[in-house]
Amino acid sequence: MSKKRNRNLGACVLGGVVLSATLHLPKVHASANPYVGDIMMFASNFCPRGWANADGQLLAISDNDALFSLYGTTYGGDGRTTFALPDLRNRIPVGSGTGPGLSQRNIGQKGGSYSITLNENNLAGHSHIATTTSTLMSSNLPGTSSDPVGTVMANDGGDDVYIANETPDAIMATSAITSQTTVEASLGNSSITVDAQQPYITIRYCVALLGIYPSSF
Repeated sequence: MSKKRNRNLGACVLGGVVLSATLHLPKVHASANPYVGDIMMFASNFCPRGWANADGQLLAISDNDALFSLYGTTYGGDGRTTFALPDLRNRIPVGSGTGPGLSQRNIGQKGGSYSITLNENNLAGHSHIATTTSTLMSSNLPGTSSDPVGTVMANDGGDDVYIANETPDAIMATSAITSQTTVEASLGNSSITVDAQQPYITIRYCVALLGIYPSSF
């Protein structure tokens, strides 16, 4: 259909008289005849006449019986005198039903969160390597204990004997010398909040209060 309001249908000759006709056609607009309960996006700070903000507001059933017959109390209201419109403020719509690998979503169901909190249970198992330096202590003071646990090598208090140009013939024990090192690991914060919002632009959602009553088949 042409968007021109005036369309010349042409002319014809009838009995020597020239007849012409002009048909006036209205402009065609999207949503000119919406269904009752339609939701549209409107990029302004108000909803057009016959539409209401999809902000969860309560409406009187007596003034909107057609819309109530479609919405019921799916989005709120007491069902006797009031019912609510969908609240799409700071929310995105999601299709109802389910699909492969997807969970069931019902009409009017809400979900999601602006952020999620992670803790140690959300982290995969992992390990860290700690490098330490152990020092074997000794003292030139006379020793007071023969127990090697918790002590260091010390002077036995005897005379020092030195033999020039000789190879030491002291026999050492083959057992390993063990030292103990304490490493403290800290988890830091037990939880952290992570922003989960997707990139967005804000648009107004409007509900059609008037229009064609939809058929279910």
